[in-house]
Amino acid sequence: MERRATTYLPAAGEPGPAQLRSHGKLRLPRHQDTSAPLAGAYPFLAEGGLGPDGVFVGQDLYSGGSFVYDPWGLYARGLITAPNLVLAGIVGSGKSSLAKSLYTRSLPFGRRVYVPGDPKGEHTAVAEAVGGKAIVLGHGRSTRLNPLDEGYRPTGMGGRAGQPPSPRDAAI
Repeated sequence: MERRATTYLPAAGEPGPAQLRSHGKLRLPRHQDTSAPLAGAYPFLAEGGLGPDGVFVGQDLYSGGSFVYDPWGLYARGLITAPNLVLAGIVGSGKSSLAKSLYTRSLPFGRRVYVPGDPKGEHTAVAEAVGGKAIVLGHGRSTRLNPLDEGYRPTGMGGRAGQPPSPRDAAI
């Protein structure tokens, strides 16, 4: 019953000036090309990534491969102009987890990490877990910080106190 009530277009399309189909079949010449132009035409398929060197961040959604990131390596290769990173997102989206993963996974690569502020206290436990320490400053505390003091520099760190840090020092 329902099948009989359905109306279909005629095989030649709608008649009249507003017809929806052309009178003949659409024929295009065959085209063959390399994957480089196709990557520009179809960028949503997959991309090459940043290379295999760096800290493992996670799995690439499209290619299924590992996603790694090393801002110092990319800077040295000239792929980026500065090894800076900004993490932005809504509350609870994983910004702090990503930051902690990046800097703890960077330690085996010889990177030194400095977290200039920890208002929530979430980085102190991570620093202590990897052998670092937190300097707790604040009103009524006995700890003081003298920005003009060169401080103690362990042997083997390279450079002298008062010189800018080497590219292996990462400030977060």
